[in-house]
Order: sequence, then C-alpha cells, then structure tokens
Amino acid sequence: MISYPPVVSSGGGAGAGLSSNHRDRPANPTAANGDPLIASALGEQPVGDIFVLVNGVEVGAPSYGSKVGAVWFSNDGGGTAAFRTELQPDTTVHFNPSAAGFRTQVGDKITLIYGV
Repeated sequence: MISYPPVVSSGGGAGAGLSSNHRDRPANPTAANGDPLIASALGEQPVGDIFVLVNGVEVGAPSYGSKVGAVWFSNDGGGTAAFRTELQPDTTVHFNPSAAGFRTQVGDKITLIYGV
C-alpha cells in the first residue's frame, strides 16, 4: 500500500504544502473515455506529480501530454492533453474507464494530491 503525506492547507506560496481543495470530491459518473472526472478544475497551481485516488485507491500514474492513461489533464476542456509543465489552476481532470478497468459512479469519491 502506498503511503501519502497528509493533505493539508498550503498556507500560500509555491511549494508551501499540499493541495487541500480536492479531498473526497464527488466523482462525475464516467461512461466514455475522456469524460471529466470531477466537476471543477484543479483550482491551484500544481507543483510536481499529481496522485489521483478513487475511493481511496490510486488509479495509476496520470498521463501527461497523452490521453491514453486512466487519468489525464487538459487546458481546453478535453480537446487536447496537457503536459505536466502546462498544468495550471484551470486545468481539468479527465478519466478513461477503458484504461482504468472501471467507470466512476454517483457516490464515488475523488482525491487529488499534489504540491502547491
């Protein structure tokens, strides 16, 4: 089992902590590849990798710059995949049920862990 640091408030400033905006967020039900995973964008400037958990279980490494992984990111609402260096507060999170091996459903909880 992977152990993650506690999700805490950033306290301001780049690299000051971990995001606290996306803990146990309601999942969007995903039926097709590329559906948005959550209803909101990241909301903060991420630093480093992003860990994505569905109901407390990591769904695998996100795809940066590619739409092939279970989770990927976009700066244009899902038209293209964003590279890690392109992620910004308004970046959206997308899900591929075919790569993850399951669809998210009403009642599922999403946690995004990343440095800010």
